[in-house]
Amino acid sequence: MHAAVIDLRSLWEQGYAAIDIVGTLFRVTKTAQLPEKTKLAFIKEIAFTHMKIADGVNSLLQLTGLIGRLCQIALDEEKAKVSSA
Repeated sequence: MHAAVIDLRSLWEQGYAAIDIVGTLFRVTKTAQLPEKTKLAFIKEIAFTHMKIADGVNSLLQLTGLIGRLCQIALDEEKAKVSSA
């Protein structure tokens, strides 16, 4: 997660808009080779963040929170996969 936040901060400091970053995350997630359940959970979180940004809450904190929630989803999915094996 730390590396993702560093990369996100770098994009932010380069002047990329929050809406562009979220849009790119959506397009990448949509075509990523992920389990369907994980992909749908990611898209749901990205969509919620997109709505918040469209409402005017476009801060680095919103994007950092999104990264944290995506990491938590991935971690939960990995734990579920390990426990069912």
